[in-house]
Amino acid sequence: MLRVIPLLLVAFRSVHAVTMEAVKIFSGANCAGTPDVLAMYNVSASCAVDACSDINFGNDTYYISRACNISD
Repeated sequence: MLRVIPLLLVAFRSVHAVTMEAVKIFSGANCAGTPDVLAMYNVSASCAVDACSDINFGNDTYYISRACNISD
């Protein structure tokens, strides 16, 4: 019974919304379709929305899309 009390405290703890930044990486011809990589980060003051930009890595071109202020 004593082990149940801490679990109840955790279960009824208040939930805080978290604001995140999403970075999606595509290997196709643009930022359309399903991303190859999706990374979520805690939002920072330097988060800048980027519709779609390209980056060369090795002999391949990848496309990066960034979205800011995503909350749960």
